[in-house]
Amino acid sequence: MYTSPITLAVFLISLFNIALASSEIPVAKLIPRQDAGAADPACLDYERIANLSTIGANSSYRSAYLARSSFGGLVDQKMFAENMAKLPALTADAGLNTRCGNKTEIALAGAESNLTQGIVGPFTEVTPGTIKNGIEVIVIVVTIMFIFCSVWVLSP
Repeated sequence: MYTSPITLAVFLISLFNIALASSEIPVAKLIPRQDAGAADPACLDYERIANLSTIGANSSYRSAYLARSSFGGLVDQKMFAENMAKLPALTADAGLNTRCGNKTEIALAGAESNLTQGIVGPFTEVTPGTIKNGIEVIVIVVTIMFIFCSVWVLSP
């Protein structure tokens, strides 16, 4: 019986494939990185409230969030105010903090590192607002002071 080299190669590859699939390959054991309370609805709610409270309480985070949000400032301000009002009760709940961890501290640390990476809440590529301070600001202030003082001096 005559066999072609291609038939022999396919047969050897299939044997190698079967041998490879049946053997135990040692792999690294995975360690869960999420805390145990990650699926708990109370923990998820606490995390959301802590994140929104952190954004609402800090003017840099809040201004960057409001600049990118499509809902409008009043709706977002109301959302921040409601979550900041809920946070103290959740922070004081010892059972919730034991079960979920202190989400407020995690939110504070995460918000700072996220802002340096251009992330605020659900928005990416955020640039924090900057205050312009240069020679032009001095010129504008001096001009305004001159106008106001001249009106005061020249008034009868």
